[in-house]
Amino acid sequence: MTQPKLASNDLIERLNSLIDEERLNGTKPNQFTLRKLKNEIEALKKSDASASYRLMGILACVENDLKEVRSNHEKALLINNGWVENLNYATSLSNLGLQIEAVPFAIKAYKLEPDNISGLDKLILLLLNTFHFADANYYIKKMEKLTLKDEDIGKKKLELLLGLVSQYDVKEDELIKSYSLVIDAMVNSNIFRSHRKMHTRVVDDDGHLWLDFMIPLDTTIEDVVDMNIKLSELATSKFSSNVNNFVTFRFA
Repeated sequence: MTQPKLASNDLIERLNSLIDEERLNGTKPNQFTLRKLKNEIEALKKSDASASYRLMGILACVENDLKEVRSNHEKALLINNGWVENLNYATSLSNLGLQIEAVPFAIKAYKLEPDNISGLDKLILLLLNTFHFADANYYIKKMEKLTLKDEDIGKKKLELLLGLVSQYDVKEDELIKSYSLVIDAMVNSNIFRSHRKMHTRVVDDDGHLWLDFMIPLDTTIEDVVDMNIKLSELATSKFSSNVNNFVTFRFA
């Protein structure tokens, strides 16, 4: 008989394989594979309910089912409010594009296991991508103390972004609020981020520097066009001129 922990480890590897396959090759899992996984995860509930709900949350993320993502991950947290439960919830939310909602769960995971480098690395990236610059700086320093070396990648990205913040006199909370509106527009249309990599890069347009923030969507080209029209309207009506000078959000 397979031990519960071994069974859950095998299932998480298979789920991660599906996510990697979509991210790298654009191949979406077929319904037979998803049903088989779902049945095996349900069967795990008798021996390890927390793991079963957590894995169902990850599977719901693969299926772009936000309601089930929240429901299952929260059930897992009620049973065991641990590091892996919080970090997996943060990852599922982030993978759907709800990065700001993911932040508190990633921070909770850090507080539960402050010496876990992989969790801290994911937290720093999440904070940088959601414009939580002060918090990112705080946790970069934590990482440097933990690893006894400079956190070059995170630190350089933070310095670059803070340079733009100073140039355009834009406030951190303005950027977070604007990004929240972008996420709301996506969720309200029941369209979510695909598992392709999200890109943020500083563009030098003849000396004019700005942040290009590209969010890949798991939908049709027609929907992407419609969402970018909504985004343009949102930027015109809701974003300050400083935010618009600092960042251009776009869907792809």
